Amino acid sequence: MCGVTERLLGEGNDALQSVRTGVTLHDQNGKALATDGRTSRPRNTLRKTSPVEVTRHRRDPMKYMLLIYSDEKAWTDSEREQCYAESTKLTHELHAKGQYLAASPLHPIATATSVRVQNGKRLITDGPFAETREQLGGYYLIDVQDLDAAIDIAGRIPAASKGTVEIRPLIDLSDLPKNR
Repeated sequence: MCGVTERLLGEGNDALQSVRTGVTLHDQNGKALATDGRTSRPRNTLRKTSPVEVTRHRRDPMKYMLLIYSDEKAWTDSEREQCYAESTKLTHELHAKGQYLAASPLHPIATATSVRVQNGKRLITDGPFAETREQLGGYYLIDVQDLDAAIDIAGRIPAASKGTVEIRPLIDLSDLPKNR
């Protein structure tokens, strides 16, 4: 965190509509209500008429996982190859901007193996964890300034035209080994 903040004043729930990671909410007495509007849901704790002060902290870049879901059967072989080519081009653009960490398509769900542990014993099954209309088909791992930048990139992922891109911020655990 660089310590620079912007202060926005709003009324009640309307002020909370744009809450994103990195936001601290304060009531009219200066008491902090929440430090992360995406995980704490302060909307339900405030009356409509309470004045709320929103403090946005400018952060160092944050890592996001962009999970790409679509129906595997909706793609022809030529569409899939075109998607791979366009996705590769996007990764090079992100790399040039210092935003790329990793990306990869996944093999079809028929190749999946699921592992569960029940009563201390591993249960291994072929196939996905759950049957769904859309399957996890790939991912991007990016390092960007904020959620808005992640949303912009997600909208540029070619597979978004046939499916869904789920954006999830990563939790930074300082004790994990560093990448090579």
